[in-house]
Amino acid sequence: MHPNAGLPDASGEYTQTAEQMADIVREYAESGWLNIIGGCCGTTPQHMSAIAEVVADFAPREYSGPESTQAGDVMKLSGLGPLKLRPDSLFVNVG
Repeated sequence: MHPNAGLPDASGEYTQTAEQMADIVREYAESGWLNIIGGCCGTTPQHMSAIAEVVADFAPREYSGPESTQAGDVMKLSGLGPLKLRPDSLFVNVG
């Protein structure tokens, strides 16, 4: 299971509660897996409050430095897929 209030179930409903999402996020934070956390479609203010509460005492995963490429330094973050932030682009597609 992954924390996603905007992920529909088999019936097309958005049923993951703020508490369910926060419980999953807490496991990720305890494991030291989080670089960045936020919300998307279906995430309510209640979801964000519950997430903020469970991650408040955890430090982000330690940054190991940028990857050097021809285009310059690149910050890479990971989740279900990699997120690469490049200095040569003002556009970031997340999700």
